[in-house]
Amino acid sequence: MLTHCDLTKHFPIPLDFDRLKSECEYLLREGAWCGRYRHLSPHWTTIPLISLNGIVGPAGNRSTDDYSQLRKTEVVKKLSYIPFFLEQLPCVLGRVRLINLKAGEKVTPHREIGAEFVKYGFRLIRLHIPVITNGQVRFYVGSKTFQMDAGRLYYLNTSKIHWVENLGEEDRIHLAMDILRNDWTESWLPSDLRLHRHSHRLRRFYLPFLSRWHNYIEKRQIRARYVSKEKQMLKQVGRERLGGW
Repeated sequence: MLTHCDLTKHFPIPLDFDRLKSECEYLLREGAWCGRYRHLSPHWTTIPLISLNGIVGPAGNRSTDDYSQLRKTEVVKKLSYIPFFLEQLPCVLGRVRLINLKAGEKVTPHREIGAEFVKYGFRLIRLHIPVITNGQVRFYVGSKTFQMDAGRLYYLNTSKIHWVENLGEEDRIHLAMDILRNDWTESWLPSDLRLHRHSHRLRRFYLPFLSRWHNYIEKRQIRARYVSKEKQMLKQVGRERLGGW
C-alpha cells in the first residue's frame, strides 16, 4: 500500500515558498503554539489555521467529519500569503495547521482512526509542505523511512502507523492540509494515488474495528526492527573498541 508520494511536479498551483517561509518564521517567534497530542509528544505543537469552529487553542485541533463546522481562525487574519494560497485551491478544505516539532524531539507511533478517518476511505487526503526543516528529520510510515525536503508538496498515508523524529538542532515546521478530492484534484493526482483510493475504502470499514489489533502487531514489528538495528550498532561499537585495544 502506498505510504507517501512527492506531488510537487504534479501540483498546478504556484507556491511562493519565500513568502510562506517568512510568515512561518513570524509565527515561530510571535505565534501562540498550542499542544493537544501530549500523549504522543509534549513538544509537538500546532497553530490551527482552519479548525473546528475557528478555535485557535488546543480544542481547535480536534478532528471532525462535518466540514460545515470548520472555520478560519483569527491567526489567518494576521497573515497575507497563506490565506491567499489556500483561497487558490478549488476544493473543500478540511483542517489546516502549522505543525512544529521541537529540535531533538520525536512523535511516537500513531495512526488516524477517528471520525475524520471515515472520509479517508472516500475523498480526504492529507498534504504536507515542509517549511522549516533540516537533514536530521526522519519520517516513518509503515515500513518506509524517508525525508521531506523544504518547499515540496507531499501526500502522506496517515491511516498507517506513522511517526517522526527531529534529531536536528532547529525546529521543524510543516503546513499540513486536509483536502477533499474532486474533479480538480483528479486532474493532477498521479494514477497510483488515484488507484490507492480503493484500498482506503476497504480500510475505512475494517480498520476502526481492528485498530487495536493492527496497532499491536505493527508496533511489535516496528519495535523488533529498531531493536535489531540497535543491537547491530552496539556490536559495531564493540568491534571498534576491540580493534582499538
